[in-house]
Amino acid sequence: MALRFHSNAFSFPQPLAAVTLLALTLLVSPCVQAAFVVNTDGTVTDTTTSLVWDRCTLGASGSNCLTGAATGSTGDKWVQAFAAVEAANTARYKGFDDWRLPNKNELESLVDRALGDTPAKIDRTAFPATVGNSLFQGRYWTSTTLESNPAFFWYVEFGRGNVLAGQKSAAPDASLYYMRLVRGGNGTPSYTIKPGSTSGHLVSVAPTTGLADTDPRGPQAINIGQSVAYTFLPAPGYQVQSASGCSGTLVGNTYTTSKHITGNCVVYPVMAQTPVSSNTQPAPALGTPALLALVGLVPLLARRRRSSH
Repeated sequence: MALRFHSNAFSFPQPLAAVTLLALTLLVSPCVQAAFVVNTDGTVTDTTTSLVWDRCTLGASGSNCLTGAATGSTGDKWVQAFAAVEAANTARYKGFDDWRLPNKNELESLVDRALGDTPAKIDRTAFPATVGNSLFQGRYWTSTTLESNPAFFWYVEFGRGNVLAGQKSAAPDASLYYMRLVRGGNGTPSYTIKPGSTSGHLVSVAPTTGLADTDPRGPQAINIGQSVAYTFLPAPGYQVQSASGCSGTLVGNTYTTSKHITGNCVVYPVMAQTPVSSNTQPAPALGTPALLALVGLVPLLARRRRSSH
């Protein structure tokens, strides 16, 4: 945006006019693009957010990211993206084991809309060979689920610099989605999903005989990387025997789901009846010898009673 200072509109002295022009330029100019530092290990550090990015799209490598090929999958494979992240961490991809799929705000921070109609809208010196050489290409997955409809996820389209929603369960078209991994961060709120702000998936407890209630009660919406700890409340006469589902663990009456759940899941508690306990001891059974001895004592006791009179 160009600002023109006309003599009939502004009567500032020359130094003040220059300062005013600079201030107005800062107000109307787009946000200054983050300063990126390209590291020797194939990562890029964003000095604004302290996030460390994979320089290449996952699947590509080399100094210019031209070795191999970027791995693209249709939208219905969104859940599998998290498995790919775990595989990268297991293999210590580029020397690290704390990679993750970026959330919506983190990935959007890489978009450089100042590039206008030139795809891909990203710093191509820091991130070479980014997919998005046409305006309708360059869809990159985020870990963020659409809050209003958990069946959809957010993605960033670097071809146009847009943030859009894609469907998890079925690909609406043949478009391919790609991954750029990230790690670290300084906790800047603009680049962090607050717990509970988005619904990643639902965790519920299956009803079963002997289970009166759970705490918390009912299905729980959680994000990727979160877990739910359900405390089972048995009905009278029942106790918790075991539980399964959602890759969780049972300690006492509390079942905690895994933090690596990538879709809706159900917890299945197993209840058992409490064993009946009694403090009353049954009388010992009399055997034949004891019974005969008791019968022989009856006449003897009778004679002693008569003699006493």
